[in-house]
Amino acid sequence: TVEYAGFLKNSPEPFDSSATRINPLSFIIGTGQVVSGMEQGLLQMSLGEEAELFVPSEHAYGTSGAGEAIPPNADLTFLVKLVEITKNSL
Repeated sequence: TVEYAGFLKNSPEPFDSSATRINPLSFIIGTGQVVSGMEQGLLQMSLGEEAELFVPSEHAYGTSGAGEAIPPNADLTFLVKLVEITKNSL
């Protein structure tokens, strides 16, 4: 579970943020619920740690982009805080 804000490179305004939701984002690693670059960065973090994750386009949305918010080939930056780790079995 993470608190986060996602930014396009060189943009001061987030394209998405957990601050606009009631709860932080919870997801299962390895299921494609978030971009692979965010997963890779979070796997290196400890509970309670905050980090700035630079995610190159090829580990984000690549040549497709994502809707109107994220253009093709966009590098992203995520400000994240790892707030909970839960073990789940699939």
